[in-house]
Amino acid sequence: MVNAVNAPAQALLGHPLIGPETVGSSAAAVSFGFGPLLLAGSDPLLAVPFSYPASLPTPFGPVTMTLNGSFDPLTQQVVFDSGSLTAPAPFVYGLGAVGPALTTMTALQNSGTAFSGAVQSGNLLGAAGALLQAPGNAVTGFLFGQTAISQSIPGPSNLGYESVGISVPVGGLLAPLQPVTVTLTPTSGMPTAIQLSGTQFGGLLPALLNGF
Repeated sequence: MVNAVNAPAQALLGHPLIGPETVGSSAAAVSFGFGPLLLAGSDPLLAVPFSYPASLPTPFGPVTMTLNGSFDPLTQQVVFDSGSLTAPAPFVYGLGAVGPALTTMTALQNSGTAFSGAVQSGNLLGAAGALLQAPGNAVTGFLFGQTAISQSIPGPSNLGYESVGISVPVGGLLAPLQPVTVTLTPTSGMPTAIQLSGTQFGGLLPALLNGF
């Protein structure tokens, strides 16, 4: 049992949880795929809660993310349950400015798909309807459309995770602001989606009015 507890602790903290050595504080850098993460805890026997901050440099300043969770020495896995994100205002406004172009393009692509499908199936009336609705759909997408920029990266296998997915919402000019979502896929079990508190992304006008 002692070895089962100490093995993951040695990998995470650099020292065992149980043993003759007494350590008042601990910190270790863990690779998370997109930047160094700092693992910090107090007394090793009580270091169940963990905080994993990551920072991504941008021309406007760093984007910082913190995932919060706890380490279970019995299952040898870190379980995350919350997190936060902080991004500089120009970065948020930049994504807000790009959003309408992305949502308009998505609306036009959807209209094109509907038109092509109707033509291929011989539904001329449906094809005409899709063609007539395309301009309105494009305007709706420009103003209120919602989509996301998503990326999946390999997860820290030493913490029990196979992959980490990050989804940043972008929207039309008037689209509401939404939180960034992080999806953690463990090596065994169901994925966990965490909506990060803090900075939200979406339409440019709501971002400007809310000071992001």
